[in-house]
Amino acid sequence: LLFLYLGLENCVNGWFVTYFKSMDIMSSTYATNLVSVTWIMVMLGRLLTAKISSKVDKNKLISGYCVATTVFFILLTATHNLAVITVAIAGLGFFFAGIYPTTVSSVGNIIKGSTTGMSLFLAIAALGGIVTPQIVGFLADRIGMTAAILVLAFNAAGMLIMSGTNVLMRRKETHI
Repeated sequence: LLFLYLGLENCVNGWFVTYFKSMDIMSSTYATNLVSVTWIMVMLGRLLTAKISSKVDKNKLISGYCVATTVFFILLTATHNLAVITVAIAGLGFFFAGIYPTTVSSVGNIIKGSTTGMSLFLAIAALGGIVTPQIVGFLADRIGMTAAILVLAFNAAGMLIMSGTNVLMRRKETHI
């Protein structure tokens, strides 16, 4: 899940803003401010996550964040309207915020203190943030924007499926 998440987050934070700027949908100044808005929303989202993570099941929280991320990603890719793009980017920042820390926290119970296990987990997750922007850029240059956006849609859908499956699996475990 984090492999897909970091790939999607890195592309939205860097690649999408550059794309919208190159399409003359927004100015350089607006793009710069939008990146700042994204990080403000990430900060607010992390504060909310810290507050509610002790009250809400972590797996359900991750799944809810993935659902919201998918909705805002669809909103982002479905328009060229600057106001809608702004809301979508802000929403993505807000709901991206809790995925990484909550997932790492929930995996801690599974890995149970294995520093090697956690190191491998985080390294594999980081690869998503490294590889996905390269794949997206390559496809955008060679095939076009539709192919590039499909990679990111795959990431969002994969996150949704994995988080939903995790909630269902945990539900079955509690009923056994």
